Amino acid sequence: MKHQRQGFTLIEIIIVIILTGLITLVFSQVVVGGMKAWLFLKGQKQLSMETDTALRRITREIRSAPNHDAAIITYNATQCAFVDGSGNTVNYSQSGTDLLRNNEVMLKNLSSTDGLRFAYLNATGEAATSKNQIYSVVITLKTEQGTGRSTLRSTAGLRNP
Repeated sequence: MKHQRQGFTLIEIIIVIILTGLITLVFSQVVVGGMKAWLFLKGQKQLSMETDTALRRITREIRSAPNHDAAIITYNATQCAFVDGSGNTVNYSQSGTDLLRNNEVMLKNLSSTDGLRFAYLNATGEAATSKNQIYSVVITLKTEQGTGRSTLRSTAGLRNP
């Protein structure tokens, strides 16, 4: 009389459990890696959009200044104050990691040392040495959040007097 096999041995079951566990571990690492990448890119996109919005506003307001000589009040690498097209004084500066517009927070997460930079150029594109030579303003915003960083730059040409 022959003995019929009716099930799996203990060793076969253990091997199947181990292989299933390994496959699950590899798959979960792929899913977790994908989720981390997605979350990073989502945060980076949000940071870039906020930075871009702030940069566009600064550029638009500088372009609205009536003329160079009368409009520019303060011009240095870290601050720009001017009179806009409506006659209002507008002041951009950095305080810690905040971009300030007239002492109100406009954007958070600036790089702590050089998050806001202004460069003032004359008509030939060289550094302006006096207020009446300023032809355009280059604005640079650097933001960082976690491991994400964003640097955006724009140039605002001033109206001719």
